[in-house]
Amino acid sequence: FPARIKWLKTKLENLESNLPTIDCVKFKQYLSYVDASTVSVLFITESFISPQAMFGRLALKIGRKNTDGLKSKGHVFSYLANIEATQNIPILIWKGLSGGYDGYFYLASFNDYQKNYNVYEDRDIWEYKLILSPAEVEIIVYHLWELKYASPKYYFFSYNCGTVIESLLKPALPHIKINSRLWDTPKDILSKICRNDLCETSNYYPSDFSKYKALVSIFTDREKMMIR
Repeated sequence: FPARIKWLKTKLENLESNLPTIDCVKFKQYLSYVDASTVSVLFITESFISPQAMFGRLALKIGRKNTDGLKSKGHVFSYLANIEATQNIPILIWKGLSGGYDGYFYLASFNDYQKNYNVYEDRDIWEYKLILSPAEVEIIVYHLWELKYASPKYYFFSYNCGTVIESLLKPALPHIKINSRLWDTPKDILSKICRNDLCETSNYYPSDFSKYKALVSIFTDREKMMIR
């Protein structure tokens, strides 16, 4: 639990001298793979392709320093419900409300994540870079490592991809409070993050369909008829 050890060292004097030396190869590989420099909140727009997509989705994006020359766009850390593809709607809703689904945390490259939502699901992505110091970015990345085997129950209203954002940011921002109601949608959570002056910059990744609509909007009616 590297994040917890790191926090304890700031609170307890001489703790480090009393701890055994641990050389975790997998943790070092993870830090090298993530190569973190920034943390952003991603909002994936609403969709009617499934009930769980109707209110949008939130995730964390870990921006890379790219010290290894890969020129990667970074990685995405998200919390998902383990839902069977053939699940019928009434059962899905009931299990989602009652904690019938196991949740899991997932780390993916941003390139794959963007392709999935922009191309396959035709959903826009908004990125909001958070105002964090290098030390705050580091402890968040350490905390994400601690969650790799965690599988908390997924609740559509009270513990979902949006409300989990608070707990992911808590190690760096212990006073943050963005879950204040019985039910907050991902857009509600994002709005509260921005109102707390935590957002530095934003970026927009349009879906293929949004690009098409923007392109068609500049044509005259006659030009649109010619395209058809």
